Amino acid sequence: MNLRLLFSRVDRYLLSQIWRSVLMVWLILTLLYSALQLIGQLRDMAGAYQALDTLWYTLLTTPGRAYQALPFAALTGVLIAVGRLAAQEELIVMRMAGCSRLRLLKPTLTGIAGMLLVAMLLGEWSGGDLMSKARNFRIGKITGQVSLADPSGLWLRDGGNIVHVLRPLMIGQQVTDFYEFRIFAADQGRLCEWLEARRAQHQAGEWVMEDVVQTNVCTNPPQKKHHQQLRWPSAVDTGLLANAALRPSILATRDLLAYVEYLDSNGLDSYRYRNAYYRRLFYAPTTLLLIWLALPMVTGPVRQLSRGRRLALGLSAGLGLYILQQLSESVVAVYRWHPAVGIIIPLVIGLTVGAWLYRRTI
Repeated sequence: MNLRLLFSRVDRYLLSQIWRSVLMVWLILTLLYSALQLIGQLRDMAGAYQALDTLWYTLLTTPGRAYQALPFAALTGVLIAVGRLAAQEELIVMRMAGCSRLRLLKPTLTGIAGMLLVAMLLGEWSGGDLMSKARNFRIGKITGQVSLADPSGLWLRDGGNIVHVLRPLMIGQQVTDFYEFRIFAADQGRLCEWLEARRAQHQAGEWVMEDVVQTNVCTNPPQKKHHQQLRWPSAVDTGLLANAALRPSILATRDLLAYVEYLDSNGLDSYRYRNAYYRRLFYAPTTLLLIWLALPMVTGPVRQLSRGRRLALGLSAGLGLYILQQLSESVVAVYRWHPAVGIIIPLVIGLTVGAWLYRRTI
C-alpha cells in the first residue's frame, strides 16, 4: 500500500521526525542497559564463565532489554521530536496551515505502533528461546551442573543424584516451587531408587518434598512407598536454583498462558504468572497511552514554556502514569482481584486525563 495515499506530506514529515528521535533514544537506552548488564556479569565471573562468555550472554539477552526499553524510549523520543518542532516554531506554521494539535496523534501513534510490533516480536523471541539459552549457557559455565531445555524442564546433578523438574516456578520474589519433581539416586553407577513428588522446595541444604512416591528396585522384591512429606539431603547451591526458576517477566506470552492453564488446572496459585500475562497483553496499549497523555504537555502554548520545561512535563506525565499503574497492580494483588483490573484502571484514568488536556490545548 502506498504510504502517500494514507498520509499527507505533513504527516509523513512528522512521522520521519518521530521515527528518527525514537530510534535514536531506543538504541541509546538498549546499549546503556546492555553495558550495565555486561558490567554486572564481569563482576560475577566464576569457574569457566569468563570475559568472552559474559559478552555472549549479554548479546543473547539484548533483544529482551530492547523490548523492555521501548516504552520509555517511545515517550522520550516523541517528546524530543515534537519539542524540537515546537522550539523551531514549525508547529505554529502547521497550525497556521490548518493543522490542529490533535492531528499530531495520527502520525505519532501510527509510528509508535509500528515500532511496538517489532518490539513485541523481539519480546516473544527473546522470552521464548534466547533467555532460556542465555541462562542455560551462563549457569552451565559457572557450575557445570544445569541443563535447561523445553519441554523437558530442568535437569540437575545433585551430588551423586540426578534431579529433574518439569516446572520450576517463581511464586514470590525469593521463593521458588518445583512441581512434577523427581530424584534419580544411583549406587555405584546403577540406578536403584527414584522419588516422584508433586511439589518440592529447597530449604537449608535439603529437598522438602510433598506427596512423594519412593520406588526402590535394588531390593527383592522391589518396594514402593508413599510419603506425605519427605526430606532428602542436597548439595545444590540455593543461588543456582533461584537462577534456574522460570521468572514470569522473561517468559514469552505463549509460555505464560501455558503455565497459567497448568497451575489453574492443578488448583495452584497462578496469580504471579497471570499478572505477567496481562502485562504482555496490555504492553502496546499502555505504551500508546503514555504518548497520548504526554503529548499535550509539549504541544501546549509554545511561548509560555521553554523546551526543557515542556520535556520535563511530558516525562512527568508518563512517569506519573507508570507509578499509578504500579500502585494499582499492588492494591489489586493484595485483594486478589483480577490482574487485568490493576492495568485497566490506570488506562481509563490516563485516557480521561488526556482527553481533558486535549480539550484545553486544541
